[in-house]
Amino acid sequence: PNCISSQSWKYNFIHRVDPLVYEGERSIAFQKLKAFIDQSENVHIDEIKEEEYIRLTYFTKVLRFPDRVELYFPKDT
Repeated sequence: PNCISSQSWKYNFIHRVDPLVYEGERSIAFQKLKAFIDQSENVHIDEIKEEEYIRLTYFTKVLRFPDRVELYFPKDT
């Protein structure tokens, strides 16, 4: 499958990428990212858990192919 994950090292190192990093408070980083998503084109927020998780779908402009994205903000980081 065409997928990547920053949490897959243990199970699937081939599709592993480094996680996105941010400085400062988790809640502020979450709000900035959500604001960016809200202003983006061809995106639909499927699920949101405030300051913790966002699941969304981006669609390509021409053929509307979906790309599913999950963003997780764990409390322990």
